[in-house]
Parts: sequence; C-alpha cells; structure tokens
Amino acid sequence: MNYIKELREIFLKPEYKHISIQAPGTGIVIWRENNGEIQILLQKRGDFMKYGLFGGAIELGETYERCAERELYEEAGIKINQADLCLFKVYAGPNHITEYPNGDVVYHTVVTYILDFSKCESEETELDKVESVDEEWFSIEELKTLLDKDPEEIFFHNNIPIIRDIVDKFLNMGQEEDK
Repeated sequence: MNYIKELREIFLKPEYKHISIQAPGTGIVIWRENNGEIQILLQKRGDFMKYGLFGGAIELGETYERCAERELYEEAGIKINQADLCLFKVYAGPNHITEYPNGDVVYHTVVTYILDFSKCESEETELDKVESVDEEWFSIEELKTLLDKDPEEIFFHNNIPIIRDIVDKFLNMGQEEDK
C-alpha cells in the first residue's frame, strides 16, 4: 500500500492533478567510523539523480520508526531494530517543499533519525532501483566541502539543511572530544 500514490490517484481530474499535499515521513542518517573518520551513507535518488538520505513517506497507521525500518529495507536492503534509531530532529517549512519532475508538489515534515551502521544488518534483496539508484559513503569533511561549494548540484534540496546539521553535529562532537 502506498498512501501518497493512492492519494494522488484520487486527484486525477485535470483541475486536481498536481494539487499540493502535506506528507509526513522519515529521513535516516546512517553513520559509521572507518579508519578513525566518521562517514555518512547517502543514496543517489532516482527521481532527481542527486544524493540524499534514505527515507520516505509514512503509510496510514504506520509509526515513524516502522516507516524508517521499512524504507531502509526497501531502498538499501538494510534490516534494523527500531530501538536502535535515535531521534535527531524534525524538519518542515519552506526548505522542505518539493516539486517532483511530474509536477506534484509535496510539503514535507521529516522526522529524522540517526543510526549507527554497526547495528544494521544488510540482506540480499530486490531493491527499489527506481527510488535509489546507488549509495555511497561520504566522510564528514567531504560533506562539509560539498556543502560549501554548490550543494544544489549534488544533494536533494530538502535534505541539504539536514545534512548541514549532521555535519555540524559530528564536527562539534569531534571538537568536544579534543578538549
């Protein structure tokens, strides 16, 4: 069942076809330490061909944690225990509006979680290659550099504020450890 898709099918009349909707969902920041460096796993999205967080729209009756668990499995074949998700922040507002290539406009409310990759289990499964065409690990320093250049060219626009906050969080953690 895909709540957003079903909702869009209700609005097939030309006057309703691209009516804006509010969509609650999740974003999951998966991190790991690799050779003393913190890295973040991002997906290359099939719709915009840009990097962003794993996640997606919540289904009717679904909890945010279950949505995060389901989306990670569908997009990356990653199985998790919901108890390992750490709530980070909730995002909404003007930086979280998306006009999709087909003309649909969605106002997102994104409940963002942080997840340690060491607590994940990868599984061979049929992945949704329409939503997620690739995935790549980025160091915090790489992300900072890319955000300072032209982030709109590299990252899905509504994930940019989230990625900035994550970079700041991990950089500040490193500075606190140095004291």
